[in-house]
Amino acid sequence: MRLEVGRLIRRLRSRRGITQAELALLTGIHRTYLSRAERGQVVPSVIALIQILGALGVDKILLRVRSSSS
Repeated sequence: MRLEVGRLIRRLRSRRGITQAELALLTGIHRTYLSRAERGQVVPSVIALIQILGALGVDKILLRVRSSSS
């Protein structure tokens, strides 16, 4: 699960052309924590995940549907 969440965050961030540093500024989450999350070393808390998804413009309902279909 950690790797799946990390890959999803990295993929969404890359598709939007946002660097980790930019995402850190948008979310208030430290860049190294985002890096560790993308590499699957940590699973972001629900609050952090909501902040990340909001900054990336992802509708939380779509994420739920996507994860249910996996």
